[in-house]
Amino acid sequence: MLSLGLAGCDNAEPDLPRVTTSTDASPSTTAEVTESPDTAPATSAAPTTYTLPDLPDYALEITPEDSWIRTEPAPGTLTFTGQRNIKVISIHAVEELAGTAQEEVPEDVAAFLQEQRPDIVISDPVSITQSGLPAQRFRITMAEGQAPADLWTVVDGSGYKPLDTEPMEVVMIRSDAGLLMLWTEWSSRNQDATLAAFDQALQRITIG
Repeated sequence: MLSLGLAGCDNAEPDLPRVTTSTDASPSTTAEVTESPDTAPATSAAPTTYTLPDLPDYALEITPEDSWIRTEPAPGTLTFTGQRNIKVISIHAVEELAGTAQEEVPEDVAAFLQEQRPDIVISDPVSITQSGLPAQRFRITMAEGQAPADLWTVVDGSGYKPLDTEPMEVVMIRSDAGLLMLWTEWSSRNQDATLAAFDQALQRITIG
């Protein structure tokens, strides 16, 4: 989890409850069951979709898996975690990035950040397509000997900064409503699981 630039928080989270499903087979029975012709077939509930809180202009939806838990509710942000406290994905509507208004941030966000913020290291930048729109994916780590400082703010929200020891995987995409930041972070023990969950989450997002 990122630390709030204003209030601050650490990465320690209580273990999230796990949902377990019994795999024991049901007892067999020889009784015949006759279905009433008037009985309607069972229907499953429609999957829940989420939009960015308090920002109706952002045409964004995400349909999480049932096992994901929504955490850190705040205006302009969505965050979901999975088992073992893995951060599946956070979605932020960016108001300011590296001290620059989002509408003035150039298309090459990775190069912009590396130039503006020598306290962080940008690696593995690549151009991708997200929800049919051009986007950029890259990784952020803290430069050696540097302390984390606010890197972006959310629309009508607080400032955020990376954690000092946990890398971030970021997808930056510009929608009609502004700059969106899709990201996750991890500790070394769960990097593979976190990145796999992040990749899966990106497929569940619709923009525009």
